[in-house]
Amino acid sequence: MRHLIFDFDGVLGDTLILPKDVYQELHRKLGYGPETYHQNKTNGDHDAELIRVSAANNLSLEYGAKPNSELIAAIFEYQTNHDCRLAIITNSTRKFVDDVLNQSNTKLEFDFILSLEDGLVKSEKFNEAARFWNLDVLDLYYFTDSLNEVKNYTFLDSSKVFGCTWGGINTQAQMLEYMPQTRVLNSPNQLGLILPPNPAELVENSDYLQNLEQWSRLDNRKIVVGAMVINQAGKVLIQKRSTTRRLFPDCWDVSAGGHLEIGETIFQALKRELFEETGLELDQILGLIQIYDWKTATNDLQPIQNPLRREFDFIISCKGDLNIIKIEKDKVSEIRWIGFDELEILKQDQSNNNFVYHLVRKAFEYNQN
Repeated sequence: MRHLIFDFDGVLGDTLILPKDVYQELHRKLGYGPETYHQNKTNGDHDAELIRVSAANNLSLEYGAKPNSELIAAIFEYQTNHDCRLAIITNSTRKFVDDVLNQSNTKLEFDFILSLEDGLVKSEKFNEAARFWNLDVLDLYYFTDSLNEVKNYTFLDSSKVFGCTWGGINTQAQMLEYMPQTRVLNSPNQLGLILPPNPAELVENSDYLQNLEQWSRLDNRKIVVGAMVINQAGKVLIQKRSTTRRLFPDCWDVSAGGHLEIGETIFQALKRELFEETGLELDQILGLIQIYDWKTATNDLQPIQNPLRREFDFIISCKGDLNIIKIEKDKVSEIRWIGFDELEILKQDQSNNNFVYHLVRKAFEYNQN
């Protein structure tokens, strides 16, 4: 179950359309402006802010504020095919949100809408949302067009905060200065790519996997796959890279992984790498654990034309006898099956900033859920 929260203005609603001179005139008459949102506001300030925002919202409707039909369609499709709940957190009024959304032909099912009527401080509303769903606030996914929120909402899990660039507040370039490409949405149609898929979407020749490949090549990235094999006892297979490896020598790594070869699909590369590095045969992809952008190391002796990589890390099951592992002795010095209580072994490798530790931990958590 995923719990998705959407900002409204500039994300779910195409509402940031008032001309600059209209904003200035409104500010002159009512003192309306973003500086009015402060944590030290009193109840009287709240009442005054409701008047200001209501006036701005009414003007926005007059200028043609409308729902973002493309995003609403993408959310509806995702909600239809996945187990998820929806909510809105906004500093617009509830009436304005309802008036805009009622224009849409597609009716989304939101569990709740926390609006300006529910308080001046938007950040506090996430705790209320978590309480409503009986969750930790770190479990919430959030979509915003504000880079300030991306930077300042540190109480959220940053990997679940996504920047939407179609609202007009912050551009793609501005978002990318602070967050990775995998968390910046340039089009509502990318929603289904950046959220965790169902196992049914992770089969050979699926539209989802094909879309991942096309998305990665938009910015000319080479694709890397990683596999974490889990056995019936719930243990994950890890391998130790040999001391002669160019990257992260003598460090623990996932079960198998590598680059897509020319003409390969993600599924084919995962199957090939697994067999080459372990002798195991892929049975099923159980889940996509992480999408991660990185840049490979290069030097004058080993020039690399394109160092940009996008890595997809999967948790998988395998066929046959998992006690028979065939390793590539020139690349791997040791293999081991570890349980959740043995994760600390992966923290011995400080050169990769505990990347593998956190990745394998995610695999265990996914399997437990």
